Amino acid sequence: MHFSAVVLALVPLVAGSILPAALLPRQMPASGVSLDGHCGEKTPANSTCVGSPFGSCCSTSGYCGSGVEYCGAGNCQSGACTAPATNVTKDGTCGPKYNNWICGDRHWGACCSNAGFCGNSEAHCGAGFCQSGPCKKEAPSGGPSLDGTCGPNFARNRTCTGTSFGTCCSKWGFCGNGTTYCAKDSCFSGDCLTA
Repeated sequence: MHFSAVVLALVPLVAGSILPAALLPRQMPASGVSLDGHCGEKTPANSTCVGSPFGSCCSTSGYCGSGVEYCGAGNCQSGACTAPATNVTKDGTCGPKYNNWICGDRHWGACCSNAGFCGNSEAHCGAGFCQSGPCKKEAPSGGPSLDGTCGPNFARNRTCTGTSFGTCCSKWGFCGNGTTYCAKDSCFSGDCLTA
């Protein structure tokens, strides 16, 4: 019977003792730290970003990173979030019409639509439809107001139609309801009163 010798690379571990290199412990990241940039409850180990090379915040979309889109209130589910998310909606409503709640909660969707509801669709996150959260870039001009300003006095010449700010754009450039905004002599556009 012929035996072949197997040569193992031996590495000193402690003075006077040796182990094969294959048996040495590997340096592993801290338990639960993301190895691939994914994080949160949807990952198999509910991975965290703190201590990862990708950033210390876990976004509501489940990715590690840094900056407001990962760490900002409403965008951050765990880690080094920049502000406590005490104003996150509990029923899917959001924006100025609903206590200025933010969506942040991944169960409802991350974007707050101009109508004041959370979701992830184009009607929630699309340019001109989204008032907070990971909104898509704004349209070059026109579209619904994102902050209650409207008309030619403000950039982008926005309208109030379809927003939670009101249905009339006053000649001073603000959305609202009632005679201050909708009266014939004070209304620029929208549901202006004729009498």
